[in-house]
Amino acid sequence: MKTWSNGKIINGRKNIDSLNFSLHYANPVIWEGIRTYRQSANRRTTKIWKLEEHINRLFDSAKIINTEIPYNKKDLVAACQAVTKANGNGDFYLRPIVYSSQDAESAKAKQSKISVDIYCFPIPALYKPKNEGIKVKISNIIRSYPQFQMQAKTSANYSMLHPIKNELAAGGIDDLLVTDNQGYIVEATVANIWVFKGDLAMTPPNNGSILPGITRQCVMNILKDAALMKKYGLSPYVIEKNITKADLYTADCVVLCGTYAEIVNVAEIDGRQIGDQQTRSYYKILHEEYGRMVRAQ
Repeated sequence: MKTWSNGKIINGRKNIDSLNFSLHYANPVIWEGIRTYRQSANRRTTKIWKLEEHINRLFDSAKIINTEIPYNKKDLVAACQAVTKANGNGDFYLRPIVYSSQDAESAKAKQSKISVDIYCFPIPALYKPKNEGIKVKISNIIRSYPQFQMQAKTSANYSMLHPIKNELAAGGIDDLLVTDNQGYIVEATVANIWVFKGDLAMTPPNNGSILPGITRQCVMNILKDAALMKKYGLSPYVIEKNITKADLYTADCVVLCGTYAEIVNVAEIDGRQIGDQQTRSYYKILHEEYGRMVRAQ
């Protein structure tokens, strides 16, 4: 593994002492997950998917938690490209992470001690049809704004995944959906959600309780492409709305999406079958079109 660390390509991983400030206080720690795809038309070409959008979100997260990244956006775009090339190109997962390099002898973070690393490791080709879908349930865990500012991709926000994962392990299911203080469904553990019923394409509003997903926006763009949808004989009406349990249970199709997860079909929620082979057409279309986009087919 080749890693980009504070302006240099190094061999292997970065070693961090256990007295590290961010390890103790989970602040300031922000990160992104970015995928690279070897292109179908030219196997020697690798595309870093939505690189600028991910770096923009990294800087947005930094502003939200009041941390100054010691590099500009162009620097980190170039760094992601450099570390991908150094690792030989191909299907990778990039993990830029911004954290404190100071010791935890004081509870006050110093802006002068901010480090940036970018890890790059191979990832299996996950993009395969999963027509059978996954089984999920609605969690008892509540994740809501302003308790969790999900507009920022921080380790502190993701700390609540631990009780959720415990619930997931005990439930014999594939994923969990979390709710806000009002009981509306906002996200899966690490993915956004889309719900389809008739001509309605619904997703929770980007109001602070969800991460502003980059793949979520890709799905929205596909659905709003009238010419593309006409090719499939569809004309979806795309709306952002608070998603209820009833919306899920009576849906024709439910899809999870994210950079790592890509496009995933949900076949069962709380023991209720969601749609059938015919009504899952939106999943099949999104799966095909997203795959074409990332592989430039």
